[in-house]
Amino acid sequence: MTPVLSPHGLLALICSLAGTLAAPAAFAQGKPFDGVTLNVMTFTGPQIAEPLQRRGKEFEAATGAKVNVITVPFSDLYQKLLTDWASGTNSIDAAIFAPQWMPDYVTPGYLEDLTPRVAKDTKLREDDVAPFFRDFSQKYDGKTYMVVKDYDKMRQGVGMLLAELMRIKAEGDYDAARALITRYGIHFNTAWRDQVVERNKRLELPTYWVGINPDLVPHYGGNGRIDAVQIRYPRDFAQQQLRYTAITGE
Repeated sequence: MTPVLSPHGLLALICSLAGTLAAPAAFAQGKPFDGVTLNVMTFTGPQIAEPLQRRGKEFEAATGAKVNVITVPFSDLYQKLLTDWASGTNSIDAAIFAPQWMPDYVTPGYLEDLTPRVAKDTKLREDDVAPFFRDFSQKYDGKTYMVVKDYDKMRQGVGMLLAELMRIKAEGDYDAARALITRYGIHFNTAWRDQVVERNKRLELPTYWVGINPDLVPHYGGNGRIDAVQIRYPRDFAQQQLRYTAITGE
């Protein structure tokens, strides 16, 4: 039988061996985790899966532990992980997912508190991490549950999510839009919502704001075609809205 670590045990192992790929000579005389298989789940696509698979081979060579990367569509990732861990199946040892999901996994106790390990790891430079990512992306309720390793990949992930949102809008994908709104707009962690509302109050932002769009004024050439466009910035919001009403006939 292939040994499989529990989610907590796996995260502890990965945290303790975080530096082994940089210095594989430390395990040159033995592979202390030979025979262990780590099942890591993330979303389909090369952004995260490819580095995991590539570095997983180095990790296995250094420690003996095999990294089995499992990919699923991003739309399925949240529920598959939650079902696996909530049911006690624990076939998935670790995962890479959106930090805003943390409350749903931390509150029931599915993620390990990495705060003590991060504090002891001299190779982690938390002071070099931007406050937003250090205090929001990595933490929940003041405790660290995630460690951001590659900010370029994280930005790619955000870009992918924005692209998916634009796809839904462009193609009119009703089913995908309904699933998105149901998951994040109807069913959500109220404690997390309250925390965001409280933090937003401290910023003293206005409840309402008004934006005035620039006007694009075409210039027509001698052939009757547009050959240039002038950008004007109106100052009267009411007049702009009245002009829009006249255009739409509403």
